[in-house]
Amino acid sequence: MNPVEGLSRPATSRRTSSEKEGNGIMPKLKTRSSAKKRFHVKKSGQVKFAKAYGKHLFTHAKSQKLKREHRGTGHLRDMDAKKVRLELFPYGAN
Repeated sequence: MNPVEGLSRPATSRRTSSEKEGNGIMPKLKTRSSAKKRFHVKKSGQVKFAKAYGKHLFTHAKSQKLKREHRGTGHLRDMDAKKVRLELFPYGAN
């Protein structure tokens, strides 16, 4: 007997993805992970996001106006919000 033969596993039947979907139910669509971390779709349909350049407010010389403008969150424009909702969030909200 070959030592490798004694270690072989019994054959198991593995189902492919097409066999799993054989019951006529469509698979669930996945939300893009990167979008989940960056955007939040509100009930009104607006998409909220965190403003950039706010992590290091005090490390570089920035004007008071810049510090104020980059604080907090903002909302995407309607055209961009529509793209995010349709392409990145298949079910509309997170």
